[in-house]
Amino acid sequence: MTAVVGTPLAVERWAVPGAVRLGMGARTTLPAGDAFLIAGVAGGLARSVRAGDVVVAPDASAPLLAGTLRRMSLTVHVGPIHTSDHVVTGAERERLARTGALAVDMETSLLRSGAGDRPFAAVRVITDGVGAPLWSPGTLLRSVRALKNLRTAAPALRQWAQAAGGREVVLAAPESFRAAAQECDLVLVVGSGDSSSARRLVEVAERAGVEAHLVGDAGDVELAWLARARTVGVGASAPPHLVDDVVAALAGLGPVTVRVPFTLPKEVS
Repeated sequence: MTAVVGTPLAVERWAVPGAVRLGMGARTTLPAGDAFLIAGVAGGLARSVRAGDVVVAPDASAPLLAGTLRRMSLTVHVGPIHTSDHVVTGAERERLARTGALAVDMETSLLRSGAGDRPFAAVRVITDGVGAPLWSPGTLLRSVRALKNLRTAAPALRQWAQAAGGREVVLAAPESFRAAAQECDLVLVVGSGDSSSARRLVEVAERAGVEAHLVGDAGDVELAWLARARTVGVGASAPPHLVDDVVAALAGLGPVTVRVPFTLPKEVS
């Protein structure tokens, strides 16, 4: 799979080494590729979003991306990014904020539409927002800070691209966990660190020679773990919806096939 990390502007491409320049506003276009992550700067809309903060659009893989960025000590929000065909200021920003959008740019929705059903993610670092308008003396310093934070985020963006691709997810019950783990490149056990049963599942996978990690939810899954993992075992000592969230986040990186190993009852095994 060819995954592309792209930026609308040349200065944003400088902050994200290896990125492809996509063009600004209506001139933006996607290159050939199978998955796309768009990165750049944007204006903030919500009062909770400050200059230098990172906004991740709520696409399927957002929990994985946001979690990785937070572990880089960045302040990260997950929420809608509005796309406008012009620079938005003043009362128009206030109106857009009431829609629930966290940030505004000129490309994300256009590029998401161009990606179709291919994996897509968007990351924007805020240059200006409530109390820090675009046309003000502090804009240059805020822009430098935003680009610096975008550069800090760059390794996570590359990790997303490396992790993009299709996977088989093996959902294993405890009684078949060891056998299922041996078929996998990586095992994720969804549960609490206080859970002895969750810790035991991790130990079972590790004894089978498989890399295994205990995660509380999808946000705890490191993108770096997924780079070479095309068969991922998922065990659980947690509510089913947390497992569903992990599988959904993996599906945001590419097509997922879910398999549940069949275990014979003890009386016939």
